[in-house]
Amino acid sequence: MEVPDQGKMAMFADASGATVGIWEFGGHTGYQLAAENGAPAWHELFTRDFEPAVKFY
Repeated sequence: MEVPDQGKMAMFADASGATVGIWEFGGHTGYQLAAENGAPAWHELFTRDFEPAVKFY
């Protein structure tokens, strides 16, 4: 889905049923930060169906 003047986004469900979102930046460039205040630092998945989730990622 296009987000006007910001970028593109999509939502998926992985093989274990967890929802996952992805973002392709356009005008909104916040995820270009690394190791700075306000930058994403940790992403984690809790799943009860480990093997299919590992294959998906």
